[in-house]
Amino acid sequence: MPTSSGPLNPQLTVTLLLALTAIWFLKLRHNRHAPRLSTTKPFRLIESTENERGPVKHHDTRTDQPSQGLDTMVNSSNRLAEIPEEILQETLQYLDQSDLYHFAQLCRWSYDKAIPLLWQDIELVDCRTPSSEVPDLVDEHDDTPIIRKLLVLATNSWIATHVHSLTHRCHLPPPAIFYELPRISFQGRTLSCDVRTLRILQKACQNLINLHTLRIVFGHWNLTRGLLVGLLGNPNGSTIRHLWLENCSIAGISARILQSFNLQGLESLRMRRLPLLTYAGRHDSQEVYNRGLFPDWRTDGSFDMRQDGRGGAIKTSTELLRVQDAAVRNLVLAGNSELDLEEAGKQFDLLFKEAHNFDNLIYSQLPDIGMLISSIQQETSDADKSATQSVRHLLDRQDPDFMPSDTDPFPTFIHILEHSAASLTSLNLDWVLFRRTDRSASSESRSSLENLFNTLFKIHFPCLRAFQFRNAVVPEAELPQDVYLLDTCGVSSGSTLEPDMCVAWLEMHPRLRCLAWSADRFFRHRKETTPELQSRVDKVISKLGRSLEDLRVDTVYSRSGEFKTDNSVDPLDTARRQSRRRFVSEFAARMQKLESLKLEGGIPRDEKREAIRALRQSPLQKVVMIGVNCPLGNTWGFCGRDIGSLGINEDPNDPDDFGSLEEEDKDEIIRLGTTGPDIVDSNEVFEAEYGWPPSPPLTHTLASYHANTITELKFCGYRGAPLLWNPTPIAQYMLAPLRHFHNLRHLILSLWLHTLWEGDHRDDEILDYWLNRRDPSTTALVVTNDEEPTGWAKELAEKYDPSVMAARIVTLMGPYISEEAKSQSGGMYVRASFCIGSYGGLFDFDVNIGKAADGSDELRSWKGPREELHSERRAEKLKNRRWFGMPVRRDLGDGQRSMSTSL
Repeated sequence: MPTSSGPLNPQLTVTLLLALTAIWFLKLRHNRHAPRLSTTKPFRLIESTENERGPVKHHDTRTDQPSQGLDTMVNSSNRLAEIPEEILQETLQYLDQSDLYHFAQLCRWSYDKAIPLLWQDIELVDCRTPSSEVPDLVDEHDDTPIIRKLLVLATNSWIATHVHSLTHRCHLPPPAIFYELPRISFQGRTLSCDVRTLRILQKACQNLINLHTLRIVFGHWNLTRGLLVGLLGNPNGSTIRHLWLENCSIAGISARILQSFNLQGLESLRMRRLPLLTYAGRHDSQEVYNRGLFPDWRTDGSFDMRQDGRGGAIKTSTELLRVQDAAVRNLVLAGNSELDLEEAGKQFDLLFKEAHNFDNLIYSQLPDIGMLISSIQQETSDADKSATQSVRHLLDRQDPDFMPSDTDPFPTFIHILEHSAASLTSLNLDWVLFRRTDRSASSESRSSLENLFNTLFKIHFPCLRAFQFRNAVVPEAELPQDVYLLDTCGVSSGSTLEPDMCVAWLEMHPRLRCLAWSADRFFRHRKETTPELQSRVDKVISKLGRSLEDLRVDTVYSRSGEFKTDNSVDPLDTARRQSRRRFVSEFAARMQKLESLKLEGGIPRDEKREAIRALRQSPLQKVVMIGVNCPLGNTWGFCGRDIGSLGINEDPNDPDDFGSLEEEDKDEIIRLGTTGPDIVDSNEVFEAEYGWPPSPPLTHTLASYHANTITELKFCGYRGAPLLWNPTPIAQYMLAPLRHFHNLRHLILSLWLHTLWEGDHRDDEILDYWLNRRDPSTTALVVTNDEEPTGWAKELAEKYDPSVMAARIVTLMGPYISEEAKSQSGGMYVRASFCIGSYGGLFDFDVNIGKAADGSDELRSWKGPREELHSERRAEKLKNRRWFGMPVRRDLGDGQRSMSTSL
């Protein structure tokens, strides 16, 4: 019976699991020491009566150590206490948070066992809180949930010592990468600005002595700085081994404080979608999130639409960054004039007025645990509470932390790299922003940009195994003109880049196992290197050919999608095409040990095919292809005409932009799509053949070269993807070669879900239907009589109900999956990803396909639909990210990447 109520690997309930463990252990012990067990008393799992200390509370604030004697549980009725600790802990690991929470409530003994697991991974997340008294008054960034956790950590050192990883994020979805990311500044000064909150944070950080992983994903600027300073700058604190910084600002940390950072044990560093230079992005139009009336028509505050990560949009309060910057600039320019400084201070304080009102309301409702809040308030002067105090480092040249500007992230970035170099094993710079692209872009300092790369490529990381530099999305992340990984750098007039900058760096790091770089920035479009440098390049490639296991290459996404081949005559496009093809012939063809390949962005289909052919000597196990168009081929016909009757409306801003959906050679695909793989000699000399003449589908080529070793495939791209319902005939021939991947265990692919009904697209109604079904209290979709649903209600039930869709995925994909793969004991995992909603939300269905007793395909279990920001999906992506953090058990791979929020 298929289930969707739990993980794909079913979990036992707390009672059953502990009972089985206890019975197993005690039975084993009985066989060895039978006289010790009494048979006159009934067996009891848990003694749940209250002891003299009263009932156990989840947020117990005691500061004493856990009872060593298991005070109320060491008696003959508590047999669980006799289980060896390692067995008990292994058992409790299988319980979800809800079961652990209830287990912790039973007694002091269970509390002491469950609390370390409940607190080992914590999140600090704010929330949105409407006022119950004032209409339209909303605190868009209420820190109450964050403060409550920090109070526990600050006052209970025992709980704090069990925290191993900490994640801070804003409750809002992170900026969409194409439109929102370049227009958002992460330097909002009014978020989490209360001095009480920051001092509680400081005390909590002092207790987190066993923390090893810190993730800040779309973090508030004040909390980001507070966490970095509190955790890295504490000489007696924890050693952070894994640091993830995403959609946040690391600016504003003084040189003095940076020198106190303990970075010697840092092993993996992931910086993602954050600025590395001042004014990176479209600075003139950038906004910051703020706290104020919603909407507040009386001030410079405003509200704006943001993607919600679920295919829709939300409104939230923002203000222009230049308003905040102007207030700071006026303070600095006021100089020594007390009158001018006082007036400028008043104007600056106005930015924080609503935030301070919200924070005072928050603290009036919080419990004063351990009298900590009272103590902090007594120690805090009126001057400390002033907003001006938060920028004192800009005003007082005698301040030990004085800096002329606190908006430049470059000093923090370079300091982290230089001082973690000795221990760093993985460095990931994922779409970091360092270019200014607004009207003032002409004033961008070329020397600053080149200085960043000169400095980066002079640092030696002796333990480095993974280096990733990805920039496939926005112009703000584009590499400098003269940077090439395996070619001459700095040939342009006036360039300060060393000619062998990148080659010399690669020579210092001969043990790389993972490499990510732009496909058109390995080589220049023409081979013009000196003989001496070419000899060095050849040696570097030879070494990488024997060491690389994971290769990830990308190019900038094309809004119109990827063509079958690049026939552009534009000089710049021609140069990039020649550079990409040099990568295939001169680099990919020499790789011998690759196990994982990722091709992303605007790479034409024929170049993907040739990269697959070029890697004929590598034992590829995982292949990932991500683009705008479906990497498998176009199943919609020329310009989407074969599915015109379905009324596809992929992009509400440009619904007819299907120009890259080229005609497929249907006759040849039908003829060859169902044939067996070609026999390929792995020792054949590779000769690239570009263009797309009549030929078999891409999956056929992939099967011919790598079917015997592939265990995971991922094809992401929605335009032209097979339709879930009523797929076009050509789709079956593009999918048919998947039958030859007998070792396949995980398959992820994009499918298209048409939403047209009676002339209207019903995306929003389908999304509401899905989301409402998660809430058992909703009655919006309940049928109140016994009549069969009709019209749209019937369409919803028969095509968009999650259980119906899960079964349909099995019906659609089952015939194209190897019988051997489906017959394995664990079944075959398929993730179908759908793009739906006015703002293109991504929703995934995970299904497990196995074989029934009669030999038919069977839906064993399923999950979905889950959007990228779904709590489980988010946790999976954070914990299962390869080359970051502790080794973890694989589930469904790295997870589906989003073109809207979390790619």
